[in-house]
Amino acid sequence: METQTTDFSSIDASIRRVMQKHNLNEPIIEEFIRRVRLVHAGASGKVNWKHIGDLKADDSIAFEEIQRRESRAADVQKLVVIKLNGGLGTTMGLTAPKSIIRVKAQYNFLQIIRHQIEKLRQRAGAPIPVLFMNSFNTREATLADAGIADINRNAPGNLPADFLQNMVPRLDRNTLLPIAGDAYKENDWCPPGHGDIYLSLYTTGILDRLLEKGYRVAF
Repeated sequence: METQTTDFSSIDASIRRVMQKHNLNEPIIEEFIRRVRLVHAGASGKVNWKHIGDLKADDSIAFEEIQRRESRAADVQKLVVIKLNGGLGTTMGLTAPKSIIRVKAQYNFLQIIRHQIEKLRQRAGAPIPVLFMNSFNTREATLADAGIADINRNAPGNLPADFLQNMVPRLDRNTLLPIAGDAYKENDWCPPGHGDIYLSLYTTGILDRLLEKGYRVAF
């Protein structure tokens, strides 16, 4: 990617103004501007696999070894399942969440997940909670799907079924300036991707709630 010629201070100011106008949290504003600054400097976002390498043997556990370990009730009580659910099926010509696509018999992905969680709870003997990380694109349709909105009704901690990930303004590819104006238009915004889970857990307060209720492991 060619280095942008637009002065970055004007890009920074424009992005910051529109995100503050729409009440985005300061952490996501700073993180988004940090990434745009990298693009402005010519970064492609691609990672060279040679710089990552294979997982070291000492850092991995064989599946067979996991199967031989017995889960303790105290450990299970610390577990929460998180499903990343912010994407639409746009690459398949759809305008709905990918998770409501019917994939087997009468079941869509959400219904399959619900049955998996019910089976996991039965097997573990504990009401393990599941949280969906939705975007503004997927939240309404997801919570309207049968059994999802109250999926944690018996789980401890009074946890919601979902939390909302952040949103960022779409940018003009040539100037890197935000398309969004003062008036909110949904098509001017987009979810920032799965990696936003960490900031979203923090900015929504869900991380603090999970820690307060004793949850220590997210799967």
